Amino acid sequence: LTDSAAAKFRRRHIGVIFQDFNLLEEKTVRENMLLPLRLDNQKLDDEVFSRMEGLVSLLGLEHKLELKPIELSGGERQRVAIARALMISPDVVLADEPTGNLDLKSAREICRMLSDINRSRAVSVLLVTHDPVVSSVAQKVNFLKDGKIVESFEPLGDAALVSKKYLEVYG
Repeated sequence: LTDSAAAKFRRRHIGVIFQDFNLLEEKTVRENMLLPLRLDNQKLDDEVFSRMEGLVSLLGLEHKLELKPIELSGGERQRVAIARALMISPDVVLADEPTGNLDLKSAREICRMLSDINRSRAVSVLLVTHDPVVSSVAQKVNFLKDGKIVESFEPLGDAALVSKKYLEVYG
């Protein structure tokens, strides 16, 4: 693909969730959620607002739409980042340490939400983490070494298994 075509493909098919949220501080939750569509010059029609309402409800952001990120907790910011990533109805969501800046309770909630989204919306979630508890909720864990998959297994919800495999691979 040309650079332009690749950028268009990413905007329309890949949602991204960053560890540090990457929300625009001067924009409201609503504006942050709509940003990917605006950047792609998509029409903001009834379907878009219906999708936004569904995500707002799913992620518990009903009373947060007019707030700015500075007024939100870390967990709420991450939920806004998830909603923003899902607004394009992506085929794949890339999540870079989405629980890295969160307390344990918020991290568990984000993991549950991503797992639910994967199942209920048929969206593939590729999550990068160093946390064995976060890894244990995945359907499959892959360990990389020098850019290659060196171990792949189903964690079965067992963080201890993830930790054991990690030590076997990385010593």
